[in-house]
Amino acid sequence: MNVLMLVVDSLRRDFCFSDETETGTLDRFIDEGVRFDQTISSSTWTPPCMGSIFSGIYPHRLGMYDFSSPFPSDVQSLFQQFEAAGYEVGSYVFDENYLFKDVPEANVEDSFRDYSKPRAWIEDRADNDFFLFVHHYWVHGPY
Repeated sequence: MNVLMLVVDSLRRDFCFSDETETGTLDRFIDEGVRFDQTISSSTWTPPCMGSIFSGIYPHRLGMYDFSSPFPSDVQSLFQQFEAAGYEVGSYVFDENYLFKDVPEANVEDSFRDYSKPRAWIEDRADNDFFLFVHHYWVHGPY
């Protein structure tokens, strides 16, 4: 089984999934995957949220408050859990100098700028179990 975790930073659900917006590719992706219709953010911005998503720990307990806060080395990450289960793990992130740079199991390939690199990564591993994290941020700003 393959797992693609696509996080779209600052995308409003009411805009993306409305009758006025055509999202054919995204709709097909969701029809074949899992969509969470109700989520509650652990914080108001990226570093603490990502830390919580990948650890299951609230940001104030994790100690991740800004981009200079590394992911704690003594906390097991979702990356490590997938790797321990035999999955090949990869990541395309907002910026490879932050967040998961000190988590070797994240296997940060590059910062995410287009879909060609993650697509090629997936195609190269089509016959293997993999977990790929893609952090899409193009819709982030300006507000």
